[in-house]
Amino acid sequence: MKFHEEISREDLLELYKKQSRRLDKIVARNDLQNKELLELNEQLIKLATLDPMTNIYNRRYLLEVAERYIKTSIREKSDLCVIMLDIDHFKNINDTYGHDVGDKVIIACTEIITANIRDTDVFARFGGEEFVVLFPNTTTQGAFEISDKIRKLIEANILEGNISVTMSTGLTIFKNEGEDIDVLIKQADLGLYHAKEHGRNQVVDYTSLK
Repeated sequence: MKFHEEISREDLLELYKKQSRRLDKIVARNDLQNKELLELNEQLIKLATLDPMTNIYNRRYLLEVAERYIKTSIREKSDLCVIMLDIDHFKNINDTYGHDVGDKVIIACTEIITANIRDTDVFARFGGEEFVVLFPNTTTQGAFEISDKIRKLIEANILEGNISVTMSTGLTIFKNEGEDIDVLIKQADLGLYHAKEHGRNQVVDYTSLK
């Protein structure tokens, strides 16, 4: 007697159902594993590109993406500005109010900056209370106006406990193919240093210092 004649249709149907349930479990398990892998990959991307406290880009990502922005600026002959910002007297804030308050000050400043730049701009925490923003397709005048607007908003912002802060900014613009992001950041930092040395709470264009 042949195999299909030895098994009833009911038995075959039950066998099919069992195999179908088994397949569903395998698919569900694979879907869960795939979901976990996707979530893990997203976490790794965040760790590699974002500052954990402020949730803006970190220094590593900024330096990586800046080279692409410079190449685009060269290819398209478009403006690219870089600013470096630093919270004034930040050590005094930490010493007087504690590091928890210092963290709140940093977060408050990043929120103000984020709300006043474009999605195409790259905003990163460069270290401690220091930040860098890349402004593609932006003239020196345009970058200065945005930076000064941010400066005024930060100065006007009063945190819990009547704490107010100010921010100094150095600005530069990409001018020739011999410059890389390290050169631009150094120039912006020199502008920032000049702002700190001459009263703080101001924006200084590096090119105006020459």
